[in-house]
Amino acid sequence: DISKNVEDKGGLAGLIDKFKSAPVSPYAKITVTVPDDKGSITVEFQDEGTPYNPLEKPDPDITASVEDRPIGGLGIYMSKQMMDDIEYKHDGKHNILKFKKIFRQ
Repeated sequence: DISKNVEDKGGLAGLIDKFKSAPVSPYAKITVTVPDDKGSITVEFQDEGTPYNPLEKPDPDITASVEDRPIGGLGIYMSKQMMDDIEYKHDGKHNILKFKKIFRQ
């Protein structure tokens, strides 16, 4: 059920919300692609901000108590756990971060 899978992706929704409100640059773009067979979805974030690969950040220690954990990093961590593929590249001008989820039949 695609709607259930999308609903379960709260981490990605949080990233979209954070991305659209972040002061990264005057240029920011989100592209959502669903192939004709509807077997997957790809979400691409693009901006002209300072090059930054969030995938290089170490995963948070989710076994630590909430009080002992720093704020941040859970959105990328949850996305890494839920997505089938995540890619980052910088093309010399843009940060490009792609998330792909393949829906199981």
